[in-house]
Amino acid sequence: MEAHDGSTAGRQSGLKIKVYTSPSAVFSYVPKFTLTATGGSTSTFVDSTLLPATDNYFNGGAIQIVTCAADSDLIGKRVSISDFTGSGGTITLAETLTAALAASDTAYLCPGPLAMTAYSWDLSADSMDIDWTTSGGEALQIVDVDPDTFTIFVKFRLHQFGNGPIGL
Repeated sequence: MEAHDGSTAGRQSGLKIKVYTSPSAVFSYVPKFTLTATGGSTSTFVDSTLLPATDNYFNGGAIQIVTCAADSDLIGKRVSISDFTGSGGTITLAETLTAALAASDTAYLCPGPLAMTAYSWDLSADSMDIDWTTSGGEALQIVDVDPDTFTIFVKFRLHQFGNGPIGL
């Protein structure tokens, strides 16, 4: 990636930037899209906007707590997901926390293996993260997940400046 002002002589002149894409390139990604809880407890994180609303979809994944009003010691803690109830967006945690998660607390999400090969999401508004609150996305495909290291592996399926699949 490089700066392109559109007027400096050489590679920066003109209105076009060469973009090289490889349909087989896989990128590792540490999720930083912030989910905001609409509820919770010591064993659940609830986000009613989480999609897809399919039971068990995030099982085997993990959340990382970003903010917790009840106990700041939980910030940064990663917790495995044992169950997901799609209607209502209830993530059941594999362990009981020392304090309850509640509305307005936040977390990052690393999905479980059922999200692999899915085309369910698009990128966030700044194109820096997967938006877990969109549905029917086509921009990228999750090809692997590693909740232990909180890493997602993705391939881009659509060019971000166009709206058709890239040639494979």
